[in-house]
Amino acid sequence: MSHVVPFHLKDLHSASKVEVSGLVPRRSSVYLNNLNPKNAKPTAEEPKIPSPKLFASLTHTAPTAPESDLPTVSECAVHLELLEVFYKLRLDIIKSKKLDVTFGVTIDKKTVYRKTYDYTKRKYVNKPVQLKDTTWPTRRRQKWSYFLGIAVGRFKIWMKRMNEFLKAPNTPEDWAAFMTGTNWLRLPFLPPLDVLMVWHAFLLNPHDYDKAWRRYDLARVCHLPFPWKAVHDVINSRDWTYTLPREAKDWAKTHATLEPDLFRYLCKASKTTNSVSTTLARYGQRNVHILPPGELLNMQDLTVRDSAFLATIQQTEAGKHADKALIDNVQRPTVEGTLRRAVDRYEKFLRLFHLYPGKMLVPTLDIDIVWHTHQCSARRYAESVKRRTGVFINHDDRLGRPVLDGGMEETKTLFFVRFGEEYQRCLCWDCEAIASIIEEADEDVGLEEGDVSALVEKLRKDVEYYRCVEIARRQGTVLALLAYGLIFLFVSMNLFVLLYFWTVAAATVGANLVLPALTGPHAVGTTVIEIVDHSRQDPQAPTPQPRDLMISLFYPTVTSPGAHNCTLAPQIPPITAAAYEDAYNIPRNLLPNILTRSCLDAPLALPDLPVLFFTPGYTGSRLLSTALLQEIASYGWNVVSIDHPFEAVVVEYPDGRVARQIPYTGNDTFGEAARNVPIRVADLTSVLNALTYNETIICQIPGLCQREGCGRRLRTDRVGVFGHSLGGATALQATADDPRRFVVGANLDGSFFGPAVQTGTDVPFLILASEIHNRSMDATWAETWPRLRGLRRQYNVAGALHLDFFDLPVLRDMWGSELPPDLDENVGTIAGVRIMGIMRTFLGSLFSRVMKGEDDGLLDGIGLEEWPEVSIGE
Repeated sequence: MSHVVPFHLKDLHSASKVEVSGLVPRRSSVYLNNLNPKNAKPTAEEPKIPSPKLFASLTHTAPTAPESDLPTVSECAVHLELLEVFYKLRLDIIKSKKLDVTFGVTIDKKTVYRKTYDYTKRKYVNKPVQLKDTTWPTRRRQKWSYFLGIAVGRFKIWMKRMNEFLKAPNTPEDWAAFMTGTNWLRLPFLPPLDVLMVWHAFLLNPHDYDKAWRRYDLARVCHLPFPWKAVHDVINSRDWTYTLPREAKDWAKTHATLEPDLFRYLCKASKTTNSVSTTLARYGQRNVHILPPGELLNMQDLTVRDSAFLATIQQTEAGKHADKALIDNVQRPTVEGTLRRAVDRYEKFLRLFHLYPGKMLVPTLDIDIVWHTHQCSARRYAESVKRRTGVFINHDDRLGRPVLDGGMEETKTLFFVRFGEEYQRCLCWDCEAIASIIEEADEDVGLEEGDVSALVEKLRKDVEYYRCVEIARRQGTVLALLAYGLIFLFVSMNLFVLLYFWTVAAATVGANLVLPALTGPHAVGTTVIEIVDHSRQDPQAPTPQPRDLMISLFYPTVTSPGAHNCTLAPQIPPITAAAYEDAYNIPRNLLPNILTRSCLDAPLALPDLPVLFFTPGYTGSRLLSTALLQEIASYGWNVVSIDHPFEAVVVEYPDGRVARQIPYTGNDTFGEAARNVPIRVADLTSVLNALTYNETIICQIPGLCQREGCGRRLRTDRVGVFGHSLGGATALQATADDPRRFVVGANLDGSFFGPAVQTGTDVPFLILASEIHNRSMDATWAETWPRLRGLRRQYNVAGALHLDFFDLPVLRDMWGSELPPDLDENVGTIAGVRIMGIMRTFLGSLFSRVMKGEDDGLLDGIGLEEWPEVSIGE
C-alpha cells in the first residue's frame, strides 16, 4: 500500500516537511536539552547508526549468480556512507584556513570614502569604508576545484601502478578465468580518498570509462568489482572520516609514490617554504597559470617525498573538474526500507529500457543512487544491463535541464502505466518512515486500532531518536540516552499517520504551515497596532470618520522561536484570509492556517536600528508580505508595514471591525491609482508622526516603555520606504514630499503615479523589477528615470513576474500546488525563497549604504555574479 502514499498524503507530507525544516535548524539545542544528562553515555556505548545489520550481506567478492546481479541494500548503504565522506571532505577543504595559505587565497582589502551623515556634527562627511571582499567566499570554494585537479593527476598514476601490480602475480590462466567471470578478483589495497573520489566519478560515466580502460590497457584494475566491504570497514560513521589501513598507505607510498592523505599533506604545505609551497600558492592567484610553460622549478630544496608530489601535479590542469555529488542520508531510521524499495524500483526502471527501446528514461533520486551503485562495478554493470535490456545503457551527466525535464515527464507516465505506481516520491525522513510503517501494517491483515497506535508510537520514537543522534553527531557532542524516554517535539507526526490509517485523507485543511525559516542573525518579534489619526478625515470611508490605520511591526528580539515564551504569530487573521481567498480565487482555509517565524508581542530589542516603512500594492494587504518583511527584520531592521483601508480588499481591526474595499467603478484605472497615491503618502506620514510623537502609540510597542513612561523610542528621524506595485509609486512620492525624513526609497515592480513623476526625487532610489518590466515598455519609468537625481539603480529578475514581489510564490511553494489561472499568469518560475532572498539582499544593500554607512559594493557590481537571475535594467 505504500506506493499510494503520494496520492493520499501529498499535501500532508508537505506540511510535515515544512514543519520539520523549520524546527531542526533553529531548535537543535532543544533536542539536546530535552535529553537527561545523567544518562549520558560515552561515544563507545552509543547505538550504532546506521545499524551494523544493514551491512551484514557485504562480502569481498562479487556475486556470480545472474539473479544476484543487481546492487544489494548493503552496497547501496555503503555508497551513501561514501558520499557522506566525500561531502565532509569538500566542506573541510573549503573551510580550511591552512589550505587558504597553501593555495594563496587571501582577502582583497579595499578602502573607499563614502559620504556619510554624521549625527554628532549634523552634516555629511567623507568617511573611510572598508569594502567587504564579496569574492572571498567564492574564491575559498575554488580550493575544492584545485584539490580535484591534483586528485585527477594522482588518480592516473594510481590506476596505472595498480594495473601493473595486478598483472605481476597472476598467470595467463588466472587472467583467462577472470575474463570469463568465474574467478572474480578483489582489490588488494584501497586507494587514497582523493583517488577513490575521482575513480567513483569516472565510474558514473560508463561509456567514457569503458573507452579509457581500453585505450590505456587498464583492464586488470578496471574490471574489478568496487570494494564496498573494504570501504565500509575504513569509514567512521560518526564523523565520516576515511582511514586507510597501514598496508594500503605503505603500498601508495612505495609502489605509486603517492601521499596516502592528500588533504593532510596540503595542510602541512602551508607551513613550509619551498617549490611545493610556491607552486601551490599559484592556484589562488588570478590570471596566473599553475606552471607556466618552460618554467624551471628549483628541485634542489625538496625531499624525495616533495619531489614526487610536485611531479604529480605537473600532469594536472586544476579547476576544470566540477563537483557533482548526490547526497542522501544513511543515518535515517528507515534507510533499509528506503533502499529496499529503491532497488525494487530500479529493477522496474531497467525493465522500462527493455520494454521501450530507444526511449530516454530519467531516474528519480532513489533510483539514481541504486543505478550509481550498480555502475561502480563496471564489468558487472555492463553484463547485467545487457542481459536485462539487451543493450548497454550509458549514464550521461552532460544532458541539459530541458532535456532531462522532458525525459522525466515521459518516464513518470510510462512507469505509472506499466506498474501502476507513482514514479516520483518524497524521500524525507517522515514520509519514508510513514511508508515503512504502512508496509509493516499491510503485512498484518488483522491489525487493531490499538496496534496502529503502537506502530505510530514506535515510528514517532524512532524518527525523534535518530534526529537527536544526528544532531549530536553534527555538533560533536556526547549523546544522552534515555531508552526512548525523550520529550518528543514532533507530536504532529502521530496525527499524520493516524489520519492515513483511519481516514486515508489527503486534506491539509486545518494543519498549520510555517513560513520559510529566517536566514538573518536575529530572532524576530512582531506586534500589531491600530493608529487613529484624529487630525485627518478619512477621504475614502463611506461615512465621516477619522483615518483609522492598522500597522504591523517586525523587529529583532531576544526571544527566539522554540523558547517557552514565544508564540509564533499567525500570518493572516480569519476574516482577512477569507476575503483574499475569495479575491484571488484561492481554495478556502489555506491562508488562515499559516504561522510566521516571528514571536508574537516579543519585546523589541534594538530601538536604535534604522526603521523601514513598507506599503503594499493596490488593494493588497500588508500581511501578504510577511515572509519578506520578517526576513528583512532578521538582518537588523525595524520594519513597519501599513494597510490602506477602503482601498485594500479588507482591513481587520482588533475589536472585530472591518473596513472593506470600496470598488472603483470608473474606467480611468490609471487615474484612480494616481488619486490613491497622496492618500497613501498621508497614511505613511500619519504613522511616522504617531511613532515619533504619540506616547500612547509608542508604549504599545513591546519592550519600549516601563512603568515610569517611554524611555526608549524608535529612530524615526530618518526612515527608508519601499513598496510593491502601487506601493512603489507611494514610496517615490513620499521621498519627494518629505526627503528630510524619507531618506531612501525602493519600488518593487510598480509603475509610477503622482506628482513625483514630473518632480522626481533627490534621495537614493532602487527599482527591482520582473524580467519583462523596463523603461522601454513603461512610459512612467522612462519619464521618471531622468528625474531620480540621487543614487539610482534598476535591476530585472529573470523568472520573476509582477506577483512574485510579495509572498505569493512562497505560499505557492509551501502549498505544493498550482495557483489559480488568473494568479498563475502573473507569477513566474522563480522559487519563492529565491526571489525573497534577492529582494532582501538588494534592498538591504541600498538601505545599509544609506542608513547604516555600510557598503557591500553590490550596487556597484561587486558580487553581482552570485545572483545570476539579476541583470542591470534598461
